[in-house]
Amino acid sequence: MSVRIDSVRIDASGTATLAAGGFVFCMPLLSFMEAGFDPRSVKPGDLLEDSISERLEESQKCHECFLKGLSLASRAEQSAAMVAAKLSVRGYRRSYVESAVARLVAQGFIDDRRFAAAYAALRLATKAEGPASLLAGLRQKGLSAEDAEEAVAEAFPEEMRRDRLADSARRLAKKGMKGEKLYLRLRKLGFRRTEILEAGLDPPEDEILL
Repeated sequence: MSVRIDSVRIDASGTATLAAGGFVFCMPLLSFMEAGFDPRSVKPGDLLEDSISERLEESQKCHECFLKGLSLASRAEQSAAMVAAKLSVRGYRRSYVESAVARLVAQGFIDDRRFAAAYAALRLATKAEGPASLLAGLRQKGLSAEDAEEAVAEAFPEEMRRDRLADSARRLAKKGMKGEKLYLRLRKLGFRRTEILEAGLDPPEDEILL
């Protein structure tokens, strides 16, 4: 079966709008082309086959998913996994989400390494943070082990580890943490035993060395 095309328009930005059988398809010309249909080849009064309408509907839903992802990514730096999860929660089909996220990454709207740098900077500026806790946080945000480890290495270079430890110790001390508890907390954050000892903190007497 087929429906008659009511109108077709392509504006200067390359966005095409086609109305047919009560449906309105509005998306970039490229999206039409990817669906196997060139709106420049038809005019009002021509017939549009149902199979083409179905492909155009799929293409438009995929484009809408991309636009929602773009909106999410424009609000704040986010990882690809974070945007994908938010799109999935909104009910978009997995194939739409994967396509949308791939496009957002390809166009530079999403960059896991850029997100990792921003995330690390925020954590270091606002809380007691160590290599292990930062790595865990990045992994929870969906970053690959490689990207997360690279971000941790950049945030905790050898020449800055002592300062990072001192900053975390001060933040924890302000919360009333001291002595063995402070030592153990710094160890849990991922600082080395030798680094903590050099900072003047003594380990628990029953500490088990691995």
